[in-house]
Amino acid sequence: MGTVVKEKVEEVSISEYVDADMVSEVIEVAMLEEQVAQFKKTVLKEYERRKKALLDVLAAGLDPADGEVVQYGEYEVKITPAGVKRAVVDVAGVRAILGTTAFDKIVTVPLKYCDDYLTPEQRAVVLESSLTGPRRLAFTKTS
Repeated sequence: MGTVVKEKVEEVSISEYVDADMVSEVIEVAMLEEQVAQFKKTVLKEYERRKKALLDVLAAGLDPADGEVVQYGEYEVKITPAGVKRAVVDVAGVRAILGTTAFDKIVTVPLKYCDDYLTPEQRAVVLESSLTGPRRLAFTKTS
């Protein structure tokens, strides 16, 4: 296992770098975020609910392997065949066929499972972490 090197980072207040244009941009983006959140709660939620209900009605009676294209006014509606859901039912069999070396190169273990089933000490041995993921920006209205 590698060595972890921690550098001491000098804390700098971001307010030293903020100018009037930046304040205006932050306010505008924060307001857009509020609009997007409202859109997701109302319009998008309603759209998804109604689209699913429409699919249920239009696809009723269709064989899962069949699709259909139907004209409704100026819109052509395409109902696709059902997607194929697959799952490995014999992991040991896959390993036996591929061999351990090839299997170990392609096997995927969801990190959530590692978090759920391994102790912190076990995770430290089998997982590698780095602070290279995406940053997020959050806005909280204070007034």
